[in-house]
Amino acid sequence: MLVVLASRSDAAARALCERAPAGTAQLLSWRDLSTTGWRYYSDPDDGGDAAVIGGRPITNAEIDAVVTRCPAVPPHELGHIVPADRTYVAAEMTAFLVAWLTRLRCPVLNRPRDGCLCGPRWPPERWTMLATSLGLRAVPVARRAVPGLAPGTTRPAAPAGFELRTVTVVGPHAHVSDDTPETLADAAVTLARGAEVILLKTEFAVRGSEYWFVGAGLDVDLAAPPVADALLATAAA
Repeated sequence: MLVVLASRSDAAARALCERAPAGTAQLLSWRDLSTTGWRYYSDPDDGGDAAVIGGRPITNAEIDAVVTRCPAVPPHELGHIVPADRTYVAAEMTAFLVAWLTRLRCPVLNRPRDGCLCGPRWPPERWTMLATSLGLRAVPVARRAVPGLAPGTTRPAAPAGFELRTVTVVGPHAHVSDDTPETLADAAVTLARGAEVILLKTEFAVRGSEYWFVGAGLDVDLAAPPVADALLATAAA
C-alpha cells in the first residue's frame, strides 16, 4: 500500500490516492493519529509496530511506500481535539511521526529532516549554494533588509530571453517535457541526490541547451500524471 501523509484538504494528495488501483493507496489523516491501534516499540527488531491508515489498523510490513506532504501537523486542522490542547497535541503528533517515518524500512518520499516531516525545508540561499557546489550555474538570490521589518527574499527571475522550466524528480528519474534538454534532467537528478531526497521539484531558466538553476522545493505537483504514475510505481516495485 502507498500511504500519503497529508491534510484531507490536499486535493492533489486525494487525486493521487484515487488514481491508484482500488485498495493500493490511502490517505493518512490527522484523525488516524488519534485512533486506537498504533503500536511503536523501542526495539526496532520487535516486529510488532502497526499503524492506522484510513481508520484501519495495518502492520508496517503492509506499507510499500510513504509520500509525506506536510512539514508538521497543523494545530488548526485538529478539529477533533479540544482547542486548548491542539498546539500541544500537534507537536506531539509531529514528534511521533518523525520517529515513525524515520524507522520505516520502505521508501519514504521524503524522510524527515531537522524536525520537518517532508524533507529539508531550506531557504533559497541553501538550495542555490548546493546547486553551485555541484557545478550548476545559478541565478543569484537577493535578500532585502528594511528597518523594522523581517528580511525578505527576492525570488530569482529567469534572465531575459530564458524560459522557466519545472523538472520533478522521483527517485532516480526526472520527469520533463519532450523538448527539455537531457542535460537539464540530469542536473535535477544530481541536485536531488546532493540534497539526499527522493522527491523534489526544481526550476531552471532555459534557452536552447543553456540553463541556469532558479530554485527547488518539496511542493511537488502530485496531480501531474507522470509524477503520480512514478509514485505509484515506486510503491508497486
